[in-house]
Amino acid sequence: MTGPNWDDLRFVLAVARTGTFVGAARDLGVTHATVSRRMASLAERWGGRLFERAATGYVATEAGAQLVDLARRVEADMQAVDRRLSGRDERMGGVVRITSFSLVAELAAPALATFQRLHPGVEAQLSTSLDEASLSRGEADIALRATGAPQETLIGRCVARCEFAVYGARELGAPGVDLTAVPWIGWGDCFGRRRTANFLAEYAPQARFAAEVDTFALMQSMQRAGVGVGTLPCILGDSDPELRRYSPVIKGFGTDIWVLTHPELRSKVRVRALARHLTEALTAMAPAFEGRLSAARAG
Repeated sequence: MTGPNWDDLRFVLAVARTGTFVGAARDLGVTHATVSRRMASLAERWGGRLFERAATGYVATEAGAQLVDLARRVEADMQAVDRRLSGRDERMGGVVRITSFSLVAELAAPALATFQRLHPGVEAQLSTSLDEASLSRGEADIALRATGAPQETLIGRCVARCEFAVYGARELGAPGVDLTAVPWIGWGDCFGRRRTANFLAEYAPQARFAAEVDTFALMQSMQRAGVGVGTLPCILGDSDPELRRYSPVIKGFGTDIWVLTHPELRSKVRVRALARHLTEALTAMAPAFEGRLSAARAG
């Protein structure tokens, strides 16, 4: 029996990560039938099934778990070699891949434009997918993350704390209005739902909801239209002349903003330069992120 090669291990790892042959096929860029055939072939070679079907998808058998562990180690070794080789690239040119969430990506756009004018040979590829790209797996070079605990294997800097307050159309009332007396716009399936519920439980337990949204842009539009009040990052609410801030900064609602990269990419000139440029630009926005520019608008 010959040992597994990397091509075999890629299939094993994809099934383990996605839990389905369809998901593995999508990640590998092959057909479902190809994954099924490869798994059958590996099972025959190894004398037993590597995965069993469960309610949550395919789970590794004992033999399959051993191959999954091997695949992860091989993948990590290959990625480490790739990062070391790519990290030696001293050109101020080429592609830098950035993964971010939409708010910070939009706010970083002017900084990216400035960097592009200074270094026209560098192409920034920005992704705001809900599925965070992994720096450790080489899927991105720089990450702009909202987190209180960045991954320990990454390096970077916390540039600001993105604070939130309650905002709504100016005609809804004066600062200090009874938050129970006005309709609310809630958050959908995102981090804001739980935080808003905690805030309302203390300050407006009888609040009536008029709508629910899942993006900052939609929250802002609904607020401008007078649908109701809702929580919004201070950097957006304080800069919008159509909105009024109806609360102080909400304690415990916000999150830290980080600029991160992988240590082995730090020597790549274009990555290091762009990470530094974004760090400086976002740090300059810290007073706006933290709601300190328009504190007088708080109720």
